[in-house]
Amino acid sequence: LITINNVVYELDNNTGFSNADKDKYLGKVTNSKITMKVYSVKGDTDQNYIYTLWDWEGAFYKRQE
Repeated sequence: LITINNVVYELDNNTGFSNADKDKYLGKVTNSKITMKVYSVKGDTDQNYIYTLWDWEGAFYKRQE
């Protein structure tokens, strides 16, 4: 789970998006182990998803309701 501005996001491996859908840089988020760059997602008009990138790894996270 990732929390940004009191919004919780959960890892989602079945989004239908690809790494090519990474859009605008939003900032960084950190826990005790890693720092991830956070991006918006192209085609996500409801802004329910973020894309995170650290080292060479990337993942999509979906906003929890």
